[in-house]
Amino acid sequence: MTARDLTTPSRSDPMAARGSGALGGVWGRHAGVSRSSWWTPVRVLLIATLITLLLGYAQKAPCADGNWSGWKQYTHMCYSDVIPLWSDEGFAKGAVPYRDSSVEYPVLTGGFMWLSSGVVHLLHALSSQWDEGVLFGVVTAFLLAICALITTALTAATARRRPYDAAIFALSPLLVFHAFTNWDLLAIALASAGLWAW
Repeated sequence: MTARDLTTPSRSDPMAARGSGALGGVWGRHAGVSRSSWWTPVRVLLIATLITLLLGYAQKAPCADGNWSGWKQYTHMCYSDVIPLWSDEGFAKGAVPYRDSSVEYPVLTGGFMWLSSGVVHLLHALSSQWDEGVLFGVVTAFLLAICALITTALTAATARRRPYDAAIFALSPLLVFHAFTNWDLLAIALASAGLWAW
């Protein structure tokens, strides 16, 4: 696909056209996109997703240590299922989902959780100064961030002529507040892969 094949948002979307006034107006008919430019639409969207995810991680950071006295997880709006389930699902003791403990999540999510806990145990063996519960949150957030980046890339690839439509996911406030609340980004990435393949 060449730059000419892309549909620019400022020409095809009325809201983007109105918003483009702050940046100089609608994309002109003589404007072009350099074919040698590093800044492809997908790369811009991936960077936007990373920024959104960093905001999401910062939003959850006050609760990362699991010290939730005084209902901190609610008063600071930083609750995440990841933190309490480290111990509640037995991952702290090396439990295997569905074999050693009943996990309320679907099998792929349980496998994802088990993979995260395995990485945590490996990292903790390298340096025991790290708190395993906090490390579980970090590893899980990292793996979920990969899922979010995959979702952005696949959504842009599915849109083909309108890759910037993936910005509705990449810049969503919901991604800031819920990216690391649970393991939903795994399911979203798999659904995106299914749509792309279809």
